Amino acid sequence: AVAMAMAVAMALFRNSTATLHKATGLE
Repeated sequence: AVAMAMAVAMALFRNSTATLHKATGLE
């Protein structure tokens, strides 16, 4: 259960980071 939560958190973090970069035009 913990591993699943960590995997979900990592996915959300990567997704939000990628969205932020696209929004700011860095990458």
